[in-house]
Amino acid sequence: MNGQPPPSILLVEDDQVEQRMIARAFRQRRAAGTIRFADDGVAALQILRGGSGEGPLERPYIIILDLDLPRMDGHQFLRELRQDPALASAVVFVRTTSRSPEDRAAAYARHIAGYIPKTDAPRALDEVIDLIEGYGRVVELP
Repeated sequence: MNGQPPPSILLVEDDQVEQRMIARAFRQRRAAGTIRFADDGVAALQILRGGSGEGPLERPYIIILDLDLPRMDGHQFLRELRQDPALASAVVFVRTTSRSPEDRAAAYARHIAGYIPKTDAPRALDEVIDLIEGYGRVVELP
């Protein structure tokens, strides 16, 4: 609809099984451009800033962020991301096991696009991919 290529995806998730499942789902549906992975917030910032040896993640992109991460957790990552003028407009969806109202409020205070609780329901991952695919197709990304 908006004429943009499918967005690249940065998946900030330390669970490698989750990484593979999400990447497979996006690839099967051709719902994303490049898919890059970071195990924590430090690695994610390096990817976004081009310090990972591969150059910065190409725009447009969407970040899918877990909150419970080693080294730099999701809340610390969001704080750093929003303070960086070059990255502040990044679109972030939080996908986490936390159902804490405090975690949700803190994430939305950092201007996330959506807070998605992880669930074991069979269609749950498909619904997440539908949401992000539709978002990237309809919304004009920065």
